[in-house]
Amino acid sequence: MNVQKIWLGAFALGAALAWFGGCSGAGATGGDGGVGSSSGGVGPNGSGICQDTCDKTCASDNECDTSTGQLCCDYGSGGKVCQSASTCPIFCTSDTKCDTTMGQACVERSLVSNAQKVCEPAANGLKLCTADTDCTGAATKCCSIYTTSICTAANDCPTGCAADSDCNTASGEICCLSAGALEKNLSSKGLCLNPTAQVCPKACASSSDCAAQTNGANICCDGFCSPTCPKSCQVSSDCDQQICCKSPAQLLPAAPTLFHVPSCTGTPNFTTCSQCQFGASSCSCPGCSTEAGTGYCEGSPYASTCAYCGTDYNCSPTDCPDCASGTGPSCAGTAGNGLYTTCAACLQDEGSCTYCPGCTTGAASCTGTSTAATFGCSDWSGSSAYATECTNSGCVWTAASSTCSGTATTACSSIANSTTCGNIGCTWSTGGCVGTLTPCASLTTSATCSNQYGCTWNTTSCTGTVQPCSGQPTQQACTGRPGCNWVTSTTNTCAGAITPCLTLSETMCALQPGCLWK
Repeated sequence: MNVQKIWLGAFALGAALAWFGGCSGAGATGGDGGVGSSSGGVGPNGSGICQDTCDKTCASDNECDTSTGQLCCDYGSGGKVCQSASTCPIFCTSDTKCDTTMGQACVERSLVSNAQKVCEPAANGLKLCTADTDCTGAATKCCSIYTTSICTAANDCPTGCAADSDCNTASGEICCLSAGALEKNLSSKGLCLNPTAQVCPKACASSSDCAAQTNGANICCDGFCSPTCPKSCQVSSDCDQQICCKSPAQLLPAAPTLFHVPSCTGTPNFTTCSQCQFGASSCSCPGCSTEAGTGYCEGSPYASTCAYCGTDYNCSPTDCPDCASGTGPSCAGTAGNGLYTTCAACLQDEGSCTYCPGCTTGAASCTGTSTAATFGCSDWSGSSAYATECTNSGCVWTAASSTCSGTATTACSSIANSTTCGNIGCTWSTGGCVGTLTPCASLTTSATCSNQYGCTWNTTSCTGTVQPCSGQPTQQACTGRPGCNWVTSTTNTCAGAITPCLTLSETMCALQPGCLWK
């Protein structure tokens, strides 16, 4: 992003030259050191400013030194000056006028009202925004201290203020109410700045007001203390070995000023306190502390699940610190969701459909293949010994002649009683359990929930996941879970959680390996 970083030495000069472009090195013409008329001057009554070199104004390329690659560069409302052709701005409204193959784009470069877009490397442009989500990168934010919000680095966007009490005075911040002297396009009255990183301009009426300044800003220039102050002039004789420049009033408007706010940046070298203890040879990392006589946690929580905690311990936070109490009773468990998945499996485990909510007893039936499918009625004639087989096949037995006649029954499914079903070689089924098991969570009464094997009725709804004892890193966390016991040792350990860089103060930042205050 093509923005200006503020430093004290540039303040006064920037205030005086804000309407100038960079000097091209072209020699000045005319006795007064400039070629602009009084209407193009930068001071009162057509005065100029004493400088080492001046831009040469022009109307066409013929007035420039084209043999050295100069052209008459058009700055729109800023006028025209002789400059190297490669430095001439290309105004645009879309990327089509830019050399996108070289990474150019049509970008905003200034917050000045009605400023034209120019073709520049895309990274140099301003990114306008309305929220942080409009900005890219983990360390960027939508900075709203300007009249138009732009994306900046997180530590290049101070907080707006009206008094010191609005700022983090503990970290050395003050409310700089003269920040507008550095950037005209601010939406905030003042900014919270740290003087060690960002100078707050001091207002003055004369240079005597600046005598006590220890940063070298001892000259009162345009109402603020500065180390230097450009001299206004009418002719070059007013200057000391310089030229009185009266170049066009402005070239391209300046990019917005960024105000740096020191913060802790980086990534901690260690991810755990144990790593800090050994890597740093001490438990000195912010977020970590030494626990004497620590060891490890063992045992099993009394409530293995939050569902059982709701029933056995009324979801008490003391007995079940990992569980959260909800509203009303509920049925919890795994029936229908892994314990067994079919009514047939439930019947096999329970022995009755009564204990399988969602399942019902099916209709009795005769299945299989009848022996009559192989032997017809006449096959059983000739001997009184075949009388039973004859009648079992659905045929008619005549005892006087020992004959079997009629039509044999071959379909098992047509038999309606278990005796006949078995007599002809078929299999009788009592019906079993059919249907779809009801999940525990769908059972709404204590009776139906208790009848479902694998389901538990909770008088108080209790949700969450019970943590095992072995996962507790400190004695306090271990003993706070009924059923867990802390086994002590004589070795001191480093416990806690490493504190991220971004949340650390300057003092603590220096203690966290991998973090840097800047």
